Amino acid sequence: MITIDNILEIIKENKNIKNEIERTYLWAPIYRFIEFELDVIIIKSNTFDNIKNFIEDIENLNSDSYIMKTNPDNLEQIRKFLFNLNILMMDIYTLCRMFKLHENTISKIYIDNESERKEVEPTQPIENTNVIYYAGWRHTERIRKFLLSQRYKLIYAYDLDENNDCVKMNENIDDTVEPLSKKLRK
Repeated sequence: MITIDNILEIIKENKNIKNEIERTYLWAPIYRFIEFELDVIIIKSNTFDNIKNFIEDIENLNSDSYIMKTNPDNLEQIRKFLFNLNILMMDIYTLCRMFKLHENTISKIYIDNESERKEVEPTQPIENTNVIYYAGWRHTERIRKFLLSQRYKLIYAYDLDENNDCVKMNENIDDTVEPLSKKLRK
């Protein structure tokens, strides 16, 4: 039987996502957030029974006496659900990458000056300090919701024009452009 927990376990076993889960320091809040988002996708799509029937249909394709349960009209709902599930998987991967710990494998760096060789400590942080994220609306909306759930402060947002998906920008864009470290503060 398909459940939210089954779907989450399948997602967590994806080799790319699994690799990033192991390196993030915010997996617990990411998991809770994604669990909620998956629940919303399932409720909105209203396709859970359709998906169960569809899987059963696929499993029984070779049976002579089996009567398909999937209504062809439901295939579009299933496609939309799988599309949203794929978006969710990309967002899990992105969130894990945003909040991952880096392995600082270089213990010392050597700088050769004209007269001497100098030993200095590496300066790379073990976690991300500034992240530039560029993606479509569905992805950025979910990432924004997660950041707000972690008490990041929203400094600027824009609306999409419903007619043509164009971004509405301020007239004086220079006032809105500032380093990410200033935009998202705890």
